[in-house]
Amino acid sequence: MLSLLCCCLSCSVDDGFIVSDTSLIPLFPQSENVVLAILSENRFDIEKGTFVVLGGADETLHVQVSSVFRQDDEDRMREQVKRDLVYAAFKAFAQTSVETFRITSIPIFQPDNLEEGIKRFEHQKSFVVHRKTGTKIIQKHFDTSTYRTLYTYNEKNESWETNDRFLKLQYELLDDVYRLLVKE
Repeated sequence: MLSLLCCCLSCSVDDGFIVSDTSLIPLFPQSENVVLAILSENRFDIEKGTFVVLGGADETLHVQVSSVFRQDDEDRMREQVKRDLVYAAFKAFAQTSVETFRITSIPIFQPDNLEEGIKRFEHQKSFVVHRKTGTKIIQKHFDTSTYRTLYTYNEKNESWETNDRFLKLQYELLDDVYRLLVKE
């Protein structure tokens, strides 16, 4: 399903672009898979060890995301683990057709004096997430069922970028979104 942005009453789709009276906007991008979707904004990186594919493919996929902390702040780590899970789930659901997959988040403590970080397994969380649950969350908070609502087209950069609604899920609504997302 393609999500389209039309800023005026008169628009059409032509060769992968939305053509309107005032502008030409590319269709919302879809990634080939969950891995590419999560890695698309460079928040996580395979080479840095902040993104790992733990197994499976498609519906049995299991990925790990990790944020790096320079200070050993346990409260901040717990919050970031939730935020990383929400980020990965909604990126994947917005940019792929996957229905369900498993996400694990493990914070990495890496003070400046260490070359390699220490995984803080005591703060690890791992859940199977479901598209239908994500859709219910978007419907509850934004009165729409389309994941495209979490993105805005940036004409200057000519790219789709996460917007204030996406940030709202990760910050202002984090506890509610996390509770609902991992409930099933």
